[in-house]
Amino acid sequence: MCFDRVATSVLEPCGHGGLCERCALQLESCPMCRAAIVRVVSAAAPEEEEEDVPKDHEEEEHSSGEQEKVE
Repeated sequence: MCFDRVATSVLEPCGHGGLCERCALQLESCPMCRAAIVRVVSAAAPEEEEEDVPKDHEEEEHSSGEQEKVE
C-alpha cells in the first residue's frame, strides 16, 4: 500500500478496500483478511475523478466578485 494515489479499489470477494488500483493489482491475497483475491473493482465515482475544484469553491468565486453598496 503506497499512500501516494487515491484509494479507489475494492477487493472481491471479501469487499475490503483502501488500496489504489496499482497496489491492489499486485496482490494475491487481501492484506486485511488474507482471502484470495478473485477480482479488483474500481469504486470511484466518475465525477470525483474529473472534478478537482469543490463545488462550494466555485460558488464563492462567483459571489466574491460582487461588491456591496455601502451607504
